[in-house]
Amino acid sequence: MLTSIANEKCGPKLAAVVDANVFFDLVDGADSDSTGLNLGWLRDEVDLQICPEMFNEISRDVDKSRREQRRIFAKKFGEVSASNDDVQRVRALLVSAIPTRETVRDRSDILHLAQAVAGGAKAFVTRDDHLFNYADEVYEKTLVSVVRPADIVTRIDALLREQFYQRDRLAGTSLTAARENVIDEDLLASLFQADKQGERKNAFLTRLRKLRADPQNAGYLVVHDPDRNPIGILGYQRSAVGNTAVTTLRAKAGPLAISLMRYLVISLLIEVENTSASMTITDPYAASDVAEQLAGFGFVKTASGLAKLLVSGTLTLADVLDSLKSRLGTHAEVDDLISGSIRLITGFDIENKTEPLLTLERALWPLEIRDLEVPAYIIPIKPMYAQHLFDVGIAKADLFGANIDLALNQESVYYRSPKNSRGLASPARLLWYVSTNARIPGSGHIRAHSKLDEVDIGTAKTIFRKFRRLGIFGYKEVLEIAAKDSTAQVMAMRFSCSRMLERPIPWIEIKSMLHQHDVKSILISPTRIPTDLYFKLRGL
Repeated sequence: MLTSIANEKCGPKLAAVVDANVFFDLVDGADSDSTGLNLGWLRDEVDLQICPEMFNEISRDVDKSRREQRRIFAKKFGEVSASNDDVQRVRALLVSAIPTRETVRDRSDILHLAQAVAGGAKAFVTRDDHLFNYADEVYEKTLVSVVRPADIVTRIDALLREQFYQRDRLAGTSLTAARENVIDEDLLASLFQADKQGERKNAFLTRLRKLRADPQNAGYLVVHDPDRNPIGILGYQRSAVGNTAVTTLRAKAGPLAISLMRYLVISLLIEVENTSASMTITDPYAASDVAEQLAGFGFVKTASGLAKLLVSGTLTLADVLDSLKSRLGTHAEVDDLISGSIRLITGFDIENKTEPLLTLERALWPLEIRDLEVPAYIIPIKPMYAQHLFDVGIAKADLFGANIDLALNQESVYYRSPKNSRGLASPARLLWYVSTNARIPGSGHIRAHSKLDEVDIGTAKTIFRKFRRLGIFGYKEVLEIAAKDSTAQVMAMRFSCSRMLERPIPWIEIKSMLHQHDVKSILISPTRIPTDLYFKLRGL
């Protein structure tokens, strides 16, 4: 049915009739997905109309002033017209397709739809669940699509902004994610409604419909497993005051649930870092375990859920302070975070506060403080390992993609020999140089950056046991690093906050910049670089 809307939209405006409940939503300003029909860009694409039966519906209202208000509002709509014979012919078809009770309301609903069909409408917009249950039968007999307000908004938006609805491999894995233009509401409710916690199906669907009805200020992603079964959903709303609120965050119960929800939140955080001053998670049914997982990224508990202050880019400490001061009083949920951050910056001698400022930088991630002296290194890594640990681009180019457990994890480990480590220690900033492999496009470049959280050295067996859940190496590969001696030393680098560079840097440019900074290296082992060079490479 919705495909027919796409076909109709290849020409002039789509003729769509709104039923009484949607009309009353619009005139009363009701908090529902009907409000999406008021969007200016949608009115440019859809001709919203009413039927003569609407005036009978208005007349039944016992409130005189409200009746008058609604009659005035009705004049803003075009009115479909059809002969009585045509209306009665269509009505007979509908009565045979839609079981109804002989009530005034049911008779009015059928007459309303009959007038729309006879009058040449291509879509009938309703929130009536009973009528929507027979949408297929109506379309089969009349070729008119019965749709919800959110459905028609989403479908038209998908035609205008097709790129936003394309399915993508999540984190370069075999999982896929998309803002879908057509959804199975019953299926999503059966999987993600928090019924055990008292959430009603209609409340869950209402939240989802509101997101779909405002596609330019809100969004949602449905995640599917390799068999195309939904396993997670994220919905968010952007406010005029610069906050992004995650209103829906759910995942199918299982070992991936928490990692998946965390990954979706962090990915959204990176997406909105330059357009939002804060992020809140307001879904009351999001798993409490997610709060613990997100605490390390600066999310704190507030009255409405979880909140995080967003400061983007690479800034000096003075710039960070100015940015924080300018935001005081703009968003109550993060005022305490702002005040605490300001006190931290101003309350220490600059030479003695590296550790607390590193904590602040972590809380404000993805911010990086330029004048915070932290060692920086370029780390060489083979493409086959990079794709599972952080490199989404290489993973997407691979037929099988990245390991799901590792790719969704925000924390990873990379093993290497302790030899020629050039003083590598945590904390540090890392740039990842993916070594050249002629068969792998994108190799031979610096492709990502991370924070180094821990360096541990021990026997192959000890180190593998400690970090096995975070690393792509199996014990056999770790043993290879130790020259097949289980008692030999192996270095584990635990890192997090990985991000791909906007533009990977090829070896020829790296070589030139290393030479300019008097750094001699061919990047076959960790190479320490000046802090200013790190930020130059990171920002290219």
